[in-house]
Amino acid sequence: MQTANPPKILIVDDEPQVVEHVITLLQNFGYSSQFITRPSFLFQILERGEIQLILMDVNMPEIDGLTLLSELRQHPKYFNIPVIMLTGDDRETLIAECFDKGASDFITKPITAMALKARIQASLTAKAYEEELNQKVEELSQERQILSSIINNVPELIYVKNHQHQFVVVNESLVEAVGAGSGDNLVGKSDDDYHTQEDAAKFRADEQQVMESGIPMVGKEETAVLHGENRWLSTTKVAWKNSKGEIIGVIGLGRDITEITRDRMQVLKLNKELTHINEVIRMVNSSLDVEDVVAAAMEALHEVFWFDQIGIQMLDEKKQNLVFKEIYGRGITSEQIRQIKELRFSIAEEESIFVETLLGKKRTFVPMITDEMMDGLSPSDRSALKISTAKSYLCYPLTIRSQAIGTVSFANLVENFELTEEQMDTIERYVFQIGTAINNAELYETIQKQQRQLQSAMESLQKQDEIIQEELDMASEIQTGTLPDTPMTLPHLHLVSHYQAMGKVGGDLFNVIPMKSGEIAILMADAIGHGIPAAFITMMAQIIFNEMLQRDTSPQAILRQANQLMGEILKNDEYMTAFLMIILTGDSANSLSPIPEKRQTIPVIYGNANHPAAIVIRKNKEELDHFETKGMFLGFFEDDEVGETYEEKMDQFYPGDRVFLYTDGITEARSTEKEQFQEARLEKLLQQTKDLPLEEVKSEILHALQNFTRGVPARDDVTFILLEILE
Repeated sequence: MQTANPPKILIVDDEPQVVEHVITLLQNFGYSSQFITRPSFLFQILERGEIQLILMDVNMPEIDGLTLLSELRQHPKYFNIPVIMLTGDDRETLIAECFDKGASDFITKPITAMALKARIQASLTAKAYEEELNQKVEELSQERQILSSIINNVPELIYVKNHQHQFVVVNESLVEAVGAGSGDNLVGKSDDDYHTQEDAAKFRADEQQVMESGIPMVGKEETAVLHGENRWLSTTKVAWKNSKGEIIGVIGLGRDITEITRDRMQVLKLNKELTHINEVIRMVNSSLDVEDVVAAAMEALHEVFWFDQIGIQMLDEKKQNLVFKEIYGRGITSEQIRQIKELRFSIAEEESIFVETLLGKKRTFVPMITDEMMDGLSPSDRSALKISTAKSYLCYPLTIRSQAIGTVSFANLVENFELTEEQMDTIERYVFQIGTAINNAELYETIQKQQRQLQSAMESLQKQDEIIQEELDMASEIQTGTLPDTPMTLPHLHLVSHYQAMGKVGGDLFNVIPMKSGEIAILMADAIGHGIPAAFITMMAQIIFNEMLQRDTSPQAILRQANQLMGEILKNDEYMTAFLMIILTGDSANSLSPIPEKRQTIPVIYGNANHPAAIVIRKNKEELDHFETKGMFLGFFEDDEVGETYEEKMDQFYPGDRVFLYTDGITEARSTEKEQFQEARLEKLLQQTKDLPLEEVKSEILHALQNFTRGVPARDDVTFILLEILE
């Protein structure tokens, strides 16, 4: 069943006639409605969050409307729900009191359709305007906060000046740069107060030209004293205009480009180095195998740098030890390399050059290794340095996204080896690229492993899905197997039906149940939602109705019992609508209208649980009839929540009369333009086909639905029964 799209209106009134009248009007207006006769249930209903407008009676025995309105307006969660007061008293003092208490509007009884519709539309429109205005105010406030936050958190110098070259708006970066202390100290002042006379005159001339010509000055590079030193700025200035387009000042943005300017020469110097680094990157990234990447990195380092020995260490799988993966060296044998590779450098060892470099994430340079220094190192360090006979050492951490994954070590066999900071920085850039390449290779291996695991999981899920689909097919067969086979001919009636679930199982239910005393019960029901949850509700309802129809012939009593039983089982947000019609073709019919052999009329009793009313097509009457009664959803409310929950009515059928029972999947079917099929189109179709055989009428209805939706996927189950009374 589809949830209602129109606004839902709550009626709070203790007069059943008024409630029934208002519900009818609201249905005609296209609104969804709900009512309570006991005001004490108001907040319980509102807690569900569905109500968008309240129609409230002023005079009620339990709590008067004005008191209830005051309580509502004091509640922070519901104070903005529009409330229209209903009263038969049109005294101005009462009306004024209604507005004082917070009423959105009022309507005097008796209630007319025109007045009710106009007041509801006005209240809902006012609420929408108010919500839109509040939203725009909030958005504007947020935009201002965002703009202020952006301006005050960027390093650029941002300001606005008036025609007198005085600061009107400044950001915190400018305040700090000129040493003003605070924005208040700078606003109202000019450049003369914070810059040299020469700089202030230069700034003023540029601003005057922009204000006179209206042409922006973009990216002018100039110098100024900021933070107590001479700095380079890239300055942009544009005209500040009011709402009339008149220039009233200038808006400026200055970017400190001192470091950029200084770096220009450095960039030229680094071009050659970067070209070489790119070649190293190409070599290292030529493979995504970790071992191949480490070997390529070692080859690249050996070609570029002038060290006697180079080694790459990586953390083991448990992340507890550093282990040499690759070693290149002069003055060192293969056996010595094997011995060094067998060493483990525990990250718990505080006196290890390698571990200290790894954990500290910064390079370590030892220009000369002394005996005294060796005594203070870890056993693994002493063994490695003794085997390699290194006299000087340089170690870098291999990091990726601030995470250390290993080290790269450079050693020379001569003492007092000298390196400049610039040289060590150059080496560090190479090492960084190697770390990235190794990490990429490890990431690739991880992804490959995860892909294999994912593929295995997908295959498992596919098998589970196949099992689920088989079980759904079985459930579909079981569900459709519980529905009666049609066409069907019974004493005094012939019927056809159609059932199409939106999925493999659905939430619609219909049944034709012969009763013990000869009566025939016709049931049409619709559970909220679709699929398996709704199907469970229908199967439960099928059992409940089948059992009760063998014990009782009163739709009112049966619906009340069904509501009680389903309410004990269903969750708060689960419910069902139902229409129950009992055709008295048995002994009870004879007691009501005894006709010996050939009966001219057949009595029928019916009741409704908020389901679309049955449409009656009379053989000898142009207009359609509707079997309408009051009744709430099944399983949603307890009987004492809404008073008399269900009613039943009796009518007569004549030979040739037809009855159409259906679920809202028909009337709420949508076209490509999102228009609904609606009851009016359905009723017109039933009138046009009243003289056709039932099977042809069924075909015409399905054909009309197909032409209307034109391939738009169904949003609900589609079910209907069409029956004809026989002599």
